[in-house]
Amino acid sequence: MISLALLLSLALQTAPDQAPPRAAPVSPPSRLGVELLGPCPVVVVARTISVRDAGLGAALLHVRVVERLRGEDITAGDALTVFSVADHFRFGSEDLLFLQPFRQSGRFEVVHRISVRESQYAAMLSIVRRTVWLMEIEDVEARRDASLDLILGLLRSRDEWTRRYGLEELRWMAEHQHAIFSGDRRDRLRTAGRASAHPEVKAGVVIVTRALVAKDSRLQRADGLEQSRP
Repeated sequence: MISLALLLSLALQTAPDQAPPRAAPVSPPSRLGVELLGPCPVVVVARTISVRDAGLGAALLHVRVVERLRGEDITAGDALTVFSVADHFRFGSEDLLFLQPFRQSGRFEVVHRISVRESQYAAMLSIVRRTVWLMEIEDVEARRDASLDLILGLLRSRDEWTRRYGLEELRWMAEHQHAIFSGDRRDRLRTAGRASAHPEVKAGVVIVTRALVAKDSRLQRADGLEQSRP
């Protein structure tokens, strides 16, 4: 089974002579949104139609788009030219691909790949689809509300992997996106935890809410020290 961390990792290093990346667009305040979807303007389900060696451990692929999740001017049926690490793709393979432009050449490079043969592929694809949809919400607070809605929905899932993924995202959000957790949203989170039929969700929500309170205290102390300086 693929690990939760693998879904969120960046798998390909940027070429040293590539132009500096553009500023990441506004993205859902989850680890998936910030670390993977933000830097990847193109996300597609695609089938590999040709593979050839490109030297230096790289492969040049042509892939046919089966479904576009994200990407301007890209539609189902389009053929894309893509660079990847060698030996990761085979003719006919179908994958969920997270892509970046490659040196302004009209080509792309693979940042992350999830194979259709992964045991949790359907759950992963569903999560990515829903997180991409959140990027269409322009209002910051509405996007935060919808992001928390998604996480709470994952925690209610009958699927154990999905619940564990939801908890991992919730922990990351509590650590790195503290501003999300207003009083009302914390109340919703606590209510969801108490109502859950799954012990790991109950325990996970308690841990997160306690972490939020502890971070409140640290931020208040830091603010007090800052204000007390001459």
